[in-house]
Amino acid sequence: MYTENKPSVGILGGDKRLVYTGKYLCEEGFSVKAACFDKYPEKLDFFEEDIKKTVQESEIILLPVPPIKEGNLNCVYGEKAVDFGKEIVPLLKDKTVFTPMKEKLLTLYPQLSASKLYDYGEREDFAVRNAMPTAEGALYVAMGNTEKTICSSKCLVCGCGRIGKVLAPMLKRLWASVWVSARKPEDIGWIEANGMNSLRTDGLEICQLDFEIIFNTVPHMVFDKKLLSRLDKKTLIIDLASVPGGVDFKVSEELGIKAIHALSLPGKMSPDTAGKIIKDTVVNMLREAEM
Repeated sequence: MYTENKPSVGILGGDKRLVYTGKYLCEEGFSVKAACFDKYPEKLDFFEEDIKKTVQESEIILLPVPPIKEGNLNCVYGEKAVDFGKEIVPLLKDKTVFTPMKEKLLTLYPQLSASKLYDYGEREDFAVRNAMPTAEGALYVAMGNTEKTICSSKCLVCGCGRIGKVLAPMLKRLWASVWVSARKPEDIGWIEANGMNSLRTDGLEICQLDFEIIFNTVPHMVFDKKLLSRLDKKTLIIDLASVPGGVDFKVSEELGIKAIHALSLPGKMSPDTAGKIIKDTVVNMLREAEM
């Protein structure tokens, strides 16, 4: 069973939310070291300059969201780029690693199969709770990029996954006119049962697209040239889907339509809350694995 003999945790890189994760783990009695925070404005007791030492002295390794950017460890506050494949992967052999995007990492770095990988990003408790700061951040981005109020604006939430199910009711409570697109009949039912207008995501090309704000959550191309050319040039598009997103940004720029790829909103807008969500998820996984 999960006991007070808690494993030591090494945090490698990340943004401000991983700093809060470290703080919350410390509060729960974990021994924590965190590397690649050289440029963080505050010097914390658990910061460690040596990545290798951090890994060697930690039983559990925690990677950030996302773990890599352009082949390097995602370390917002690091002084220099750290090649993930050359400098990090060899250190993780035989280690227990908690990471998001497990399958992508294994595809890019098959040698990680020598490590014991746990994917906290795929956890339902993580994804559902993380949808809240993402949705709040999306509203913040929208408010900062339109001269209209959200109240009375006609909004489309494209996709009825976890983020869509949180964002759409928020918009409704702000008195927006809310439309939500989905593929599954059960999601169409959920949309209509909650007093919102429904559309089929695969039928947008035949719908009237007179929306003032569009929030995309679908992680594949939806707003291509054909759809974008039917939008009013004053339409604001906020793409919340992970890279490469669901909007052809090159075409939207050519058409004069403002499209924003709003990535990592929890880390940017609500790092404290996002850090606690990561901490809670990892602690739950440790309990379940009896570590």
